[in-house]
Amino acid sequence: IEKFPEIAKEWYQPLNGDVTPADVSCRDTNEYYWKCQYGHIYKMAVGKKTSTDIPYYCPICSKSYRTSFTEQLIGFYMEKVYEVTMNYKIDRLLELDVYMPEIKTAVEYDGWRWHNGEKHVRNSKRKHEYCNAHGITLYHVKECDGTDGIEDGCVIYNFKNKNYQLLIDHICQLIGRERITVDI
Repeated sequence: IEKFPEIAKEWYQPLNGDVTPADVSCRDTNEYYWKCQYGHIYKMAVGKKTSTDIPYYCPICSKSYRTSFTEQLIGFYMEKVYEVTMNYKIDRLLELDVYMPEIKTAVEYDGWRWHNGEKHVRNSKRKHEYCNAHGITLYHVKECDGTDGIEDGCVIYNFKNKNYQLLIDHICQLIGRERITVDI
């Protein structure tokens, strides 16, 4: 991988034993350890690392790119009172956005950009089936440009207003929790 010096910089020698970047080709399918600029250590095939459009690709960092600010905000404030797992994997392809195992409750943030169409309906149905089978209460926050509120067990959130306190208040109301103060 000497042709890819920016990638070779992320090679994490302590976990790769005697193998060095000079020993592998850019198409190597074996997985090795890497350390991104933010200190995340992960395992990935050299060929995948060199074929991506983003040479500094880190699967741990990339999770934050797939998670909206509002989803992260929900997780952050729920974590003030519960243990929270973000992007909790329920199978190979699906995850729950914010999962609180202590109270067996999950919150899905349905942003209008990513949660439209048949695929979303199918995935949402599978998530509900999983949660029902495992005793997990699943709530949705549906992004809109109308009036904030609670409707049919869902939080309706006007993303244009950015009223984060009201959003967290509505989630707390659904899960039976006292108010959590939002300080941004």
